[in-house]
Amino acid sequence: SNQCKPRLPKGSYCLQNSSCKSNRCGILGKGVCGEPHKCKKNSDCKSGRYCNKIGTGPNKCQKKKGLNKLCQKNAECSSGRCGVMKKAGVCLKAHKCKKHSDCKKGYHCDSMASKLGAANECKPNKKLLSPCGDNGYCKSKKCTGKGKVKLCR
Repeated sequence: SNQCKPRLPKGSYCLQNSSCKSNRCGILGKGVCGEPHKCKKNSDCKSGRYCNKIGTGPNKCQKKKGLNKLCQKNAECSSGRCGVMKKAGVCLKAHKCKKHSDCKKGYHCDSMASKLGAANECKPNKKLLSPCGDNGYCKSKKCTGKGKVKLCR
């Protein structure tokens, strides 16, 4: 017959989360009650912090990381941007723009170097025969070419 039992303390053997006071069973895959999570999502943390869910311990709010620190997700970085450099995720400079309309007239949002880790920046529109990403890069508003080589025409 089913009957109510008190929830188990940290360190007790368990079969499911609801058996534990912390509502967390299964540390290191051994079915042991662990410490409760301090956060479930980034919005549970104060400004300048993120909810770290890496590892087997409880989730906890941690200070966002500075430039060039190792990361796995954008939320871990104070710049809001985690990118891959030399096969490892590191915090990169924040983008200054996302689309051409974020920039003032006569400028474009240059994202051509962002794959190399550089931040998108507003730059003056380009003259004829300059490399371009799309029509918005060019004074002429015309970027054409074959394959990877595109130029303002």
